[in-house]
Order: sequence, then C-alpha cells, then structure tokens
Amino acid sequence: MRNLYAWICSKNALKVMSLLFVLVWAILLVINYSKATLTPGNNDDYFGHFEEYKTLGFYEASIKGTSAVYNIALSVVDTITNDTPTTFFALNLMVLLLLVWIGLSFLRKYVEQKDQPLSTLTIIVFGLALLDLRSFMKASNDSFLGVFVLLSLFLVFRILIKRKEQGYNFVILGFLLGLSTGIRATALFLILMTGVAFITYLLRKEEGILLRFKKTILLGIIMVLTIAALHYPSLSQNGSLSFRDKNPVNSEVNWIQRNYLGLKKIQQGKEKLNRAAIWQNTKFEVVEVYVKEHGPDSLPKSYGEVLQRDPWLLTQITAYNIGFVFLRFIRFYGLLIFIPLLYLFRRPLKDKKKLPLVLFAIFTMAISTVCFTFIEMRWFIGFEILVPLGILLTLSKTQEKIGIERLRLLFSLSFLVVTLFNIKSILAII
Repeated sequence: MRNLYAWICSKNALKVMSLLFVLVWAILLVINYSKATLTPGNNDDYFGHFEEYKTLGFYEASIKGTSAVYNIALSVVDTITNDTPTTFFALNLMVLLLLVWIGLSFLRKYVEQKDQPLSTLTIIVFGLALLDLRSFMKASNDSFLGVFVLLSLFLVFRILIKRKEQGYNFVILGFLLGLSTGIRATALFLILMTGVAFITYLLRKEEGILLRFKKTILLGIIMVLTIAALHYPSLSQNGSLSFRDKNPVNSEVNWIQRNYLGLKKIQQGKEKLNRAAIWQNTKFEVVEVYVKEHGPDSLPKSYGEVLQRDPWLLTQITAYNIGFVFLRFIRFYGLLIFIPLLYLFRRPLKDKKKLPLVLFAIFTMAISTVCFTFIEMRWFIGFEILVPLGILLTLSKTQEKIGIERLRLLFSLSFLVVTLFNIKSILAII
C-alpha cells in the first residue's frame, strides 16, 4: 500500500494522468468541433438585431437599445463576408482565438519558476476549458465581452499585484471599462469588481495614498467620459444606457414575469428543477395567458417587486445558482479549486494572493442573485480566469503547507475527475 501511495504521489503518476487528461480532452474537442458549421445558432435573434443596427445606424440603434461595440466590430467583418451568419462565425472564431491567446499570456505572467511544472498544468487546464466554449457556433456577444474582461483584469492585477502603477495603465483600464458597457449589461459586474479591487489598492498601509487616489480618480474619469460618449444617444433621449432590451416587442409581459412563473411552478412541484421549466414550458404566450386569467398584478414586473413579494424564491434560486457554479468548476478544474479556496481562510486575511478568488466570489454571488433565473456559464467568459489565477498565486504556499507529494496527488485526482466527466460527455455524444 505504501508503494502504491508513493507511486500515486510521484511525478510519473502525474505524467500518466496528465497525458490521459489531455488525450480525452482532445477527443472530446475533435468530436464537438466536427459539428461546427458556418451558420451559428441564433437563439436570441442576434442576426435580426445586427440587421436592424445596419438599417438604423449607430445613433438610432443606440436610442432603441443595442450592443454598439459588438455591432461595430461585426460591421467591419461584414464588409468582407457580406453575409450575416458568416460574419458572426468569423468574428466569434477570431474572438475565441483572442481569448485563448490573451488568457494564456495573462496567466504566464504569474508563473513562479519553482512552481513551473504544476503552473503549466494549471494553464493547460484553463486553455482546454476555454477551447470547449466553441463560441463561434452561437451568435452571441458573451465571448466578445470576455476579451474586454480579460484585458481589464490583466490591467487590474498588473497594477495591484505587479505594482505597475504608471498612469497609462489607469487610462487604458478606464477606457476598456467604459467600452465594455457598450457590449452587454454584464459589464457592470466588471466595473463592480474593479471598484472592490481598487478599494484594497487605496487602503494599502503605505505612503503615497494621495497619488494612488489621484490615479484611481483618473481611471474613474476616463471610464465615465467613455461611457458618456458611447451611450450619448440613449442618455440624451432615454436617460439610460443603451443596453439591448430582450423583452418581447408588442407584449405586456417581460422576462421577470416569465422567470417568476417558471420558478414558481418548480417551487410548487409542478415542474422539475430544470431550466426547461422556463425555456420550454413557460413561453411568453403562457405568461400572457396567465396574466389575462389572474390579472395584471398577478406576477411581479421588476426585480424590486420580486424582492418585496417573494424573497424566499429569490433566495432559493440564488443558492441553487451558486451551488451550480461551484459544481460546474469542479467539472472543469476538479479538486484544484480547493487550492485558492482553502487559502482564503489562512492568515493574513488581507493577503493580495486571495484577491482573484474574492473577486470571483463577488461576481458569482452578484450575478447569481441579480439574474433571477438559471445561471448560464457563458456569462462567466473572461471572468473565469480568476480561478486559475487564484490557483497559480497560491501554489507555493500550498506546497509549503501540504508538501509537493500531496500537491501532485491533488493534481492527479483532479485530472481523473475531469477525465471521467469528459468520458461521460463523449459517451453521451456517440
């Protein structure tokens, strides 16, 4: 038994599990990529909204609500392809390649020489999970926002961890944050996380707080000016940012009401705990019939009304979403997520190496609460880099605590867990 345990904790065992891990991942990716076509899925009618943008132009489309920065990028590609489905395919494929390149380059900056083998394996785990996105197979702007998220987080940690506090880093970060709001509303969570991160920057017990404060104010000014310029048409006409309204046109019901009715049916045992309860079994037509039968005030119309009328339902779906995200990351990272998670509770509490996981936890809890529906992992594109970054920053301390043999064992077990999940996925496909 001792010999078996010694082998499991050895370099050779880790090499075997790593090769198996990569091989099975490669098989799964080949199968999934073989299904790709030049016509991406169009569930949220991104094709139609892009055509509308081309017809109305930037100003009028912004007043109506649009994904301005994404549509501008699509317009550039469309001048070459001159075909809407191919335009989405081409742009999102380029975006996926950008995500991989930026993400891997980002993480390499935080590899310590003594941790290089395990750090490299961590980066490989991230890269393979990123390739599994296959974002070019769907017409969506989530991965496009992910590029801005990665670049913004790169600058946040460049300033806070690497101490690269030159003024231009703050200017570029403010500009990126402002531009990201022209893609989708999820960018507001990025701004929230950046705000939390820079609170820790301002609270450093070091000299130069006035200079740090001035640079942070500069960041905020650049961000606000960019937002004001980008959203000027909507701000001047509607008094709000020009986010795309996904509620149905010419209907008196909205997504809050649809989500509430679907979730309520789950709570009452009329539907199974599955997103199909909303997406398939509670269409807008069903919601309209329900409102006609029970009155216009039978369903809450806003998030505030949900919070006031049914806080328990909101608590339940929030808890479910947080648990779902946790299990989802175990599916891709195995037990590795426990490396930064357990480090979170070690002293000193204000250790900057804890920042990635703290920011990821804030994002997860915030979006799990606000979305008021079943969470979708595409919303995590870009933000998910905080998990491998947290692992990289805490590898050395974890090795000091548990030793290199147990750390190798943790990696081997993690690769086994993910490999089993991937084999299950392969069997389900074939």
